[in-house]
Amino acid sequence: MTDTPLAIPSHPLCSGVHLLLARSGGRISEILGIMWQDEISPGVFLIRGSKKSRSYTIHFPDEERLKFQLCKGHTHLFGSMDRTTVWRTFKKAGIFYTPPGNNNKAVTHSLRHAFARAVQRVDNDPKVIQDSMNHNSIKSQSYYLRNKRK
Repeated sequence: MTDTPLAIPSHPLCSGVHLLLARSGGRISEILGIMWQDEISPGVFLIRGSKKSRSYTIHFPDEERLKFQLCKGHTHLFGSMDRTTVWRTFKKAGIFYTPPGNNNKAVTHSLRHAFARAVQRVDNDPKVIQDSMNHNSIKSQSYYLRNKRK
């Protein structure tokens, strides 16, 4: 996978997940956990942080949401979609990242890697990257930015 994930999943809900993962650098559990009641103002959703991280907001306006056939009758934006469905759809679309020196494929997490590299290209300040990645420690992002696995 390149730094810019170009493949878009064919499943409409997975396309919405793809957009939010790429835009926010969020974790799959955070994106799938977004509820309709988390809309704090029109088009702005609160994403509840996981792994002891803080919550943050993401802009997801109506004109974009309409494209993804979101689940209006369900409590969550993406209905009861689970990470396995997203993983399979992403893998089928060729969206994955294989860390150097490792044969395992990071599928949904690959967009988090791409997001980290994109933030680094814009601003190489470790504190900015830490805040953007929603990490508690500056050391955490080194995994996303290093070229070789130790």
